[in-house]
Amino acid sequence: MVERCSTKEEKAADALSKSDYKKFRELCPDKELCPDAESLPRPIRKAVRWWIDNPTPDDSLGRKVCLELRANGIPVLDSMC
Repeated sequence: MVERCSTKEEKAADALSKSDYKKFRELCPDKELCPDAESLPRPIRKAVRWWIDNPTPDDSLGRKVCLELRANGIPVLDSMC
C-alpha cells in the first residue's frame, strides 16, 4: 500500500494545504525548492477582506484580486484579469 503523501514534496504540499506552516518549513527548508517559504502565511488581499466583511455575490471578485496582485508586482496571466 502506498501512502497518500509518500514523498517529501507531497508531505510539504499537504502541510501547506492545511496551513501547517511550521511543518511545511521543516519539510521544505531549501530556498531553491521553496523560495517564498519564509513569507508564509501571505496577507489576505484587500478585495477578499472587503468581500468577507460584505459577503454578497460578486462575479468580479477574482478579477479584483487579480488586479490587486498585479498592482503589487505579482505576475498573473493576462487572461485572468
